[in-house]
Amino acid sequence: GDARPETGSRPKTSNRPPTSAAKQRDIEQAEEMELLREQQAGQAQKEREGKEMLDRMKREASRRDTRTKEQRGELEKLWDEQMNRDDARYRQEKEIERLRHALKQRDDVEHKQTEELERLRNDVASRAKADVEGAAAFDRLL
Repeated sequence: GDARPETGSRPKTSNRPPTSAAKQRDIEQAEEMELLREQQAGQAQKEREGKEMLDRMKREASRRDTRTKEQRGELEKLWDEQMNRDDARYRQEKEIERLRHALKQRDDVEHKQTEELERLRNDVASRAKADVEGAAAFDRLL
């Protein structure tokens, strides 16, 4: 082993109170550690707030998407209802047009029948008059 005497060549590890420089270094390290802890706590708080803001923005975007989809669905429903009303109105107008045409045809037929009936009445009346006149002339001959 070592034959060196135990004098001042070995580092001191005794229970002696630290020197003022060592105390100052310990104080500075403690302050630095506290500052680092505060910075880390501040950074963690900023991260939490950022995450909360991001989550809130995601929820708002999701609500907007849902609302947009609901509004789009409502618009499509209203569009379909309007198209159905337009189709029904178109069919009604076509049916009215068809009925007017049928009514006009019926009126035309009725008018022709009325004219024919009037012509037949006049024909019958003129024949009856001719018969009466013929009978009177025959009576005069007798």
